[in-house]
Amino acid sequence: MTGPTLTSDVLLTSAAGEYLAAAELAIRGWQVCMSPHQPSFDIAAVKGQKIKRVQVKTSAKPIIEKGKHSSRYSFGCKCRQTAQKYTKEECDIIIFVGLEHRAFFILPVELAEVSRYNWSPGATDGVLAPYFKAWQLLEK
Repeated sequence: MTGPTLTSDVLLTSAAGEYLAAAELAIRGWQVCMSPHQPSFDIAAVKGQKIKRVQVKTSAKPIIEKGKHSSRYSFGCKCRQTAQKYTKEECDIIIFVGLEHRAFFILPVELAEVSRYNWSPGATDGVLAPYFKAWQLLEK
């Protein structure tokens, strides 16, 4: 028997982030449906008359940068189908999940302007800071 491969590690990390995001949505009163066969979103979330297509991007643990005493999560944000940024046609919300810290960033897709986002654990500034645990953005 051999150990996990890079592909299986990526798939496990991705699945863990999706299920954690789905659990957080359910705790907040959303009905969730995992959408593994949709190329542009991972979760369909419904609450009353609101329907949100959610894309989840997950990073397992922070990267420790050589020569620095800091670490950061790095989240890729390109649409698998086009290698371009996500648009309103593909999904409504992007949730970035930092697994090791159980950190969630909720970003409306129209505000996703770059293809890579970074967050250092404990940081209160930076591009993602306003979206840390910003679950209320789903209500709009």
